[in-house]
Amino acid sequence: MGKQCLKCGYERKASDLAPEYECPKCGAIYSKVEAALSRNRLVVSDAGRNVKQSANSSVIYGILLLALPVISTFLIWFWIAGMNLLQAPGQALSIIGIITIAGTALIAAVEASQVGMVSDRKNGTYGPIAWFFIVLLIWVIGYPAYLYKRRQYGCTNFLVIGLIVTFAFVGSQVLMGFAIDKKADEVRSALGLILPEEPESNSINLEKKKVDSGSATAIADGVTLSQYSRVETGMSYDQVIKILGRPDQELSRSEMAGYVTVMYMWRGVTAGANMNAMFQNDALINKAQFGLR
Repeated sequence: MGKQCLKCGYERKASDLAPEYECPKCGAIYSKVEAALSRNRLVVSDAGRNVKQSANSSVIYGILLLALPVISTFLIWFWIAGMNLLQAPGQALSIIGIITIAGTALIAAVEASQVGMVSDRKNGTYGPIAWFFIVLLIWVIGYPAYLYKRRQYGCTNFLVIGLIVTFAFVGSQVLMGFAIDKKADEVRSALGLILPEEPESNSINLEKKKVDSGSATAIADGVTLSQYSRVETGMSYDQVIKILGRPDQELSRSEMAGYVTVMYMWRGVTAGANMNAMFQNDALINKAQFGLR
C-alpha cells in the first residue's frame, strides 16, 4: 500500500512518477503537511487546556470574592463583639473593613487580568486597574457590580449572593460601630462625668462597710484611696467587695455575645469622692477614682 497524502487523501501508486516525498496529485510535501497538522493539534490541545484552567481560576476567584466579606462578617460578630473597650474594638473593626475592601478589590483586578477584561463603554466593562479602583473606592456599588459584569467573560454571575454578602457586611460594620460608640459613651459617663454631690445635713446615710483584716480600721464610712489601691485588674467581684464592701450603685449593665459587662460605683469618705469599677464576666477590667483620700 502506497503512502497516503494527509492533505488531499490521495494514495500513492507504484506507477506515480513524482518524488517519494511529494504527493503526485496535489504536490504537497508529506513531511510539511504532517508537521503542520501536528502543530494544529498542539494549538487546539493548548487552547482547550487554557480554557479549562481559566474556568477553574474563575471559580477560585469567585469563591475568594464571596468568602472574604463573609469571613469578615463572622469576625465582627464572634470576635469584635466579645471585646471590651480596652482591647480597642473600634480599631479592629476599621482594620477588618480595610482588609476586606482592599482584598476584594485586588482579587477582582487579578481575575479581570486573567480573563482578559478590557475597557468597553458600550458593554459597561472595565480593565483590571479600573476595576481595582472602582471596588476600592465605592465598594458598596463596585463590589456587586463586578460580580455581575464578570459573566460577560465566561465567569459565573454572583450578583444576587453578592448583594446579600454586601448588605450583611456593611450592616454588621454599621451596627457594631454604633454598639461600640454607645458602650464608650456609657463608660465615659460612668468614669468621668459623675459630679460631686452637694453635702446635705442629716441626709447622707452612707452604708457601713466591713473591710478585711488587712485594713487599718474595721469599719469605714466610704472607700479610701488605700482600699482603691489594693483592688487589682483581674480580681473577681467577690474579691473586690471583700476589700471595698458592696457597691453603692450599679451604673450600667450590658450583655453581648456571651459577655456580661457591669459598672459599679462606690462613694468615698469625703463628699463627692467616688470610685468606679467595671467587671466583665465577673472579672475586673477597669477602675477609676475621683477625690479619694
